[in-house]
Amino acid sequence: MSHLLALDLGCTKALVGVADAAGTILARRRIDTLVAEGAERAMARVAAALVEACAEVGLDPAGAAALGIGAPGPLDRARGVLLDPPQMPWGEAPVVELLLAALGVEDLPWRLDNDCKVGGLGELWRGAATGASSMVYFGVGTGVGGCIVLDGEPWHGVSDNAAELGHLTVWMDGPECGCGALGCLEGIASGSGIERRARRAITAGRATSLAHHGDNVRGADVAAAAAAGDELAIELLEDAATALGVAVGSMVNAFSPEVVVIGGGMAARGGGAWLDDVANRARAASFGPNRDASRIVGPALGEESVLHGAVHLATHAAAQAPPRAGVLVTLQQASARIGQPESYFSLHRGRFEDHARIPFPPPVRSVAGKDVWTFESLAAWDEARRARDPVRRGTEG
Repeated sequence: MSHLLALDLGCTKALVGVADAAGTILARRRIDTLVAEGAERAMARVAAALVEACAEVGLDPAGAAALGIGAPGPLDRARGVLLDPPQMPWGEAPVVELLLAALGVEDLPWRLDNDCKVGGLGELWRGAATGASSMVYFGVGTGVGGCIVLDGEPWHGVSDNAAELGHLTVWMDGPECGCGALGCLEGIASGSGIERRARRAITAGRATSLAHHGDNVRGADVAAAAAAGDELAIELLEDAATALGVAVGSMVNAFSPEVVVIGGGMAARGGGAWLDDVANRARAASFGPNRDASRIVGPALGEESVLHGAVHLATHAAAQAPPRAGVLVTLQQASARIGQPESYFSLHRGRFEDHARIPFPPPVRSVAGKDVWTFESLAAWDEARRARDPVRRGTEG
């Protein structure tokens, strides 16, 4: 397997990486998503970042084995399309098609899934939930999403978009969420939800040190104001911790998972004290024997949970990609076609590979240390060789 490409497509930032066949990330780049500029321009910038990351380690995106993507839901995994996520209003955006076109590698195997499901996979694969067979993951950032793992597999549900934990109702008749509903977890505990509530309080004339930010108040401003003792900021963050605690407690009661991981940018910025506060509120909302059975932890992978999960998706995409043509050309068949012994390919392997790989895909497996190619037919292989070397007309490998 060659190298792997990975993308964590967030509503605020995008993180890309290139990994080796074992899944070790070799290089990464972080860019602003700039959602307002639209999907096509965003994917063009992502492609440029992937090219830069590959170049850093002497690799080419065109030679990658597969691509894995975590992106906001709802989405259509089979078509590679985002279905107008609340925090990324691009309508039906064919992000996979746009990205592959920008990279110039339209036939690259790929997998797309909800970013929080992918973050959960990252923590399950190489993070805080390694070895667990059941897990609930909360990704708390610009929005809130989730991943539910049962018997070692993420649960997608009949709609294929299960585990939208940000849209659990945790406060009846509570503040309006970006989705239009009232009392969603995302509308209270996410970065965008906290900012929206702060702006509304400022507009309503609430006394607060945040007033001078006006409509430009950000989550980081609220955190700083809370640390300085601002009553509104403290109230907003306490509401967020309570809402998240109720949601975590509900998931513990419903599934009793081995591990609950609370990740995402907001969680990373909140630190250990914030996580402990949420965990205590979750336990208070949990029932009897469930209360202390589940571990509630932060992410071991920090803000790269989704990126690692995207690498994991890419490994599966590469491993399960079908041959891109119809039959295999083995060494024995190749020998028969050109009238040369199999030992010829050991002596002239570079020339043979040069002929056989243009313009067809790379080897799909190795036999006795030699490569095996796939073409539509043996005749197609002959044609490829003749087109590549018209002087020899296929008389030599």
